[in-house]
Amino acid sequence: MTTTPTFPGVYISEIPSGVRTITGVGTSITAFTGAAKRGPLNKAVRITSFADYERRFGGLASDSEMSYAVRQFYSNGGGVAFIVRIAKNPATAERNLTNDGANVLRVVAVDEGADGNNIRLAVSHGARIAGSNFNLTISYQQPEATAPDRVEEFPNLSMNSQDARWAEDVVNGISDLVTVERTVNDATLNGLAPATSRSGPLEDPGGALLDVDDLIDPTHNQFRIVVNGLDPVDITLPTSFTG
Repeated sequence: MTTTPTFPGVYISEIPSGVRTITGVGTSITAFTGAAKRGPLNKAVRITSFADYERRFGGLASDSEMSYAVRQFYSNGGGVAFIVRIAKNPATAERNLTNDGANVLRVVAVDEGADGNNIRLAVSHGARIAGSNFNLTISYQQPEATAPDRVEEFPNLSMNSQDARWAEDVVNGISDLVTVERTVNDATLNGLAPATSRSGPLEDPGGALLDVDDLIDPTHNQFRIVVNGLDPVDITLPTSFTG
């Protein structure tokens, strides 16, 4: 509002404005920048406890002054902290998984730096479709630890991009430890022998062999197959055949 001077001095006149006033901020918010065992590089990550720091950045490290500063911050009542991990020319740990000597799947650590070498991979094939699907177990264990700090399991993965369990779709964005990328090239895929499938002998519940000709009639002469996750295809059989 306008002030009307009545005597010499200093007056303050407030001018109405649509601009919002500056809001006060909490005094327990601090930002830390420095080296850490792991975590995203050059990106501010909000944490609210030292346990958060341990999970995301690996906890105390003898070569990280920041880790001790963060612990002291929370030991003295700190609230919110923003952590920015920095490193000079960090390498990213990666491993190629192979099949018959050919690289087929590249696994890359999410966080850059040597700590990615503490990630372990295990592949097993007792999966949904033997020879087609596989199980991938990813674990992280620090050298001084006696057991893994974290374990991620991804069962029934497929290398087929049309499959609902396509490895890249299932793992990437879900795993906190790695990303995966199929690396088998088109030449290798095109060089594979055509796939075939043969059923076993047809038997009745008592184990007696059945003749296909006896099973087929004009209303029972179709079956449906699905290949590579594509749309189902109906197959119509002749009402009489040999073989």
